[in-house]
Amino acid sequence: ICLLGQLVQSHSHYILSTLAKNKNTRRYVIPRGGLFQFVSCPHYFGEIVLYVGLALTGTLSGWYPCLWVVVNLILAARMTHAWYKEHFKTYPATRKALIPFMY
Repeated sequence: ICLLGQLVQSHSHYILSTLAKNKNTRRYVIPRGGLFQFVSCPHYFGEIVLYVGLALTGTLSGWYPCLWVVVNLILAARMTHAWYKEHFKTYPATRKALIPFMY
């Protein structure tokens, strides 16, 4: 589970890093590809999956940091999703904030 979360997060960060390759333009573009086709923040989703995997391997005390990360990233994803929708009139209406096909 941890490896899956890490792969999702790494791939999402790679896609985001390719957006900055063109230094001639200063405008922000909508990320595309990978899980960005389904959610605004797949890198947050990957981190949540990673922390859930870590929590499953430990004791009850391992769930406290996991809960903190999940709540924090849900709030951040909600704000990021709202920002995209506000600034891009052509933002895909089917794209969710954090969890593919759900939220």
